[in-house]
Amino acid sequence: MIKNTYLDIAENDLQYLESVVAMGNTFYNQLAVQCQQVAEKYLKGYLDKIFVDEDVVDLLRKGFGD
Repeated sequence: MIKNTYLDIAENDLQYLESVVAMGNTFYNQLAVQCQQVAEKYLKGYLDKIFVDEDVVDLLRKGFGD
């Protein structure tokens, strides 16, 4: 079963990145971008859990640079 929360997606992305690094990938710029995305998904996932009773849809959909 596919889980579709920010935390589940972040964990899946992190596992992918760890496997890519373990294979010896040295494309550091691309890895750094993906790491930033994982961090953002984790943060959004925790914000979603913390603000359960509040409508944070707009906050979660916006990028941090917007």
